[in-house]
Amino acid sequence: ARAGTVDLHVDASNISTTLVLPRERWPLAVSRALAGPVVRYWGELLVFVLSALFLARVPRSPLAAHEWLLLGLGLSTQSWAVFALMGAWFFAMRWRAQWRTESASRPVFNLVQIALVLFTATAIGSLLFSGIRFGFLSAPDMGVAGAGSSGNSFLWFHDLAHGPLPEVSVWSVPLWSYKLLMFAWASWIAFALTGWLRWAWGAWTQGGPRPDQAESLAQESAAPQE
Repeated sequence: ARAGTVDLHVDASNISTTLVLPRERWPLAVSRALAGPVVRYWGELLVFVLSALFLARVPRSPLAAHEWLLLGLGLSTQSWAVFALMGAWFFAMRWRAQWRTESASRPVFNLVQIALVLFTATAIGSLLFSGIRFGFLSAPDMGVAGAGSSGNSFLWFHDLAHGPLPEVSVWSVPLWSYKLLMFAWASWIAFALTGWLRWAWGAWTQGGPRPDQAESLAQESAAPQE
């Protein structure tokens, strides 16, 4: 999409150009200008890819590199906070799987178990509702900002032009292409989540607390004498 060419045949100053895309379009990039909009999503995506590769190299990482990447890509246009929450949940359950529960008292063990249940409900609920549900019902957030731009509204400002006014443009694709990608991602999540929850259940049920001293004495007194 390009703004129309305008030639005033004289010098012009303080030029503002506005280009508004229909809601059925998914903006990807804009033309570069001295004072105009930017699409911050691509910079954030680069940081995320590097972070996902780093997480995959952490010793005993809960997910492989491609799983970190797929999980984050689906959430990248909706909420980075949900991705961070899911990452924290994975590592919390990994810690639970390695926890030496016999060294914990029963109150501490029960408190940790309850906290993990609440954490799991919050993380999975955020993934399903904030990630998948909003991904289908809302437009992707590409981080459009600069010169008063946001969403599908793009604004440029030029302080001086000689002859034709500066040309501006926005590259976009139909919004249904984003919905199609979200459907493919949600299908992958449905299969992956089954394995993740099975793994989390195994980690949560592993081991148990040490018997309290009173319980140990009671068990010893109730044991049959030879």
